[in-house]
Amino acid sequence: RRRAALRHNNENYLHLLFRWDGTVFRVLVNDALLYVTVIIYICVRIQARVGLPAFVESLSSSDIAIVGGFLSFFLVLFVNQSNARF
Repeated sequence: RRRAALRHNNENYLHLLFRWDGTVFRVLVNDALLYVTVIIYICVRIQARVGLPAFVESLSSSDIAIVGGFLSFFLVLFVNQSNARF
């Protein structure tokens, strides 16, 4: 698969990016967890447009910054673990 991808390196960047063979698109189409998380995200966004619950409005920006810091840390940790496999 790697050699097949290398043969197509002279193609347009977007065409190469959205190729079906040798990419993760085939796995993503069959992944139920992806669909569940997208549906949860859409539901949360719709709920945020309709109106936020009282406990969410009472959160200060520093609370959200702390949670964002933890999420960033775990994202970096996950990427490092993923790249270590290769």
